[in-house]
Amino acid sequence: MKNILIDPMKQEIIPVQLSVQPELKHFYDAIECDCVDMVSLPGNLILVVDDEGMLKATDGILASKVHRGYFVLLDNNGAARNLIAGRGIVVAEDDEGRSCTLPDYITPASLSKFVRFIPADKNDEAAQLCKEILADCGYVRSPEHAQRIQARYFNSMNRAIALCRK
Repeated sequence: MKNILIDPMKQEIIPVQLSVQPELKHFYDAIECDCVDMVSLPGNLILVVDDEGMLKATDGILASKVHRGYFVLLDNNGAARNLIAGRGIVVAEDDEGRSCTLPDYITPASLSKFVRFIPADKNDEAAQLCKEILADCGYVRSPEHAQRIQARYFNSMNRAIALCRK
């Protein structure tokens, strides 16, 4: 099954093949993790990422042992949507939620419009952003609190996209 790997370590977006009906192990192996999360994308696409990627990035001992790289996922308007720590795989799903091969129009080139890599020399700054984003996770106490969290996240995404500029 045709999928696309986003590899921030090598700063490349490349086609990869997974089994026809991939199991979680296939994703774990491809993105080098133990637990995955799914980021919904338009057009029945899913970005499979390391569920613990941001956490690993902020753990000093683990971060020093595992250099994973970072990328920023952009929305259709070019605004930063997500900061991703580690690799990601883009997969398609059918109307019943089963994995299926990507449509022919989804290519590494078409995805590159929505991905910005953070250079390796900015990894410490990206890890700090991960830490700040994780600090805001949790219980939202009021609409005003939600607005403050949203504003901080928006600010973090602007800082993340600024890291991508060389």
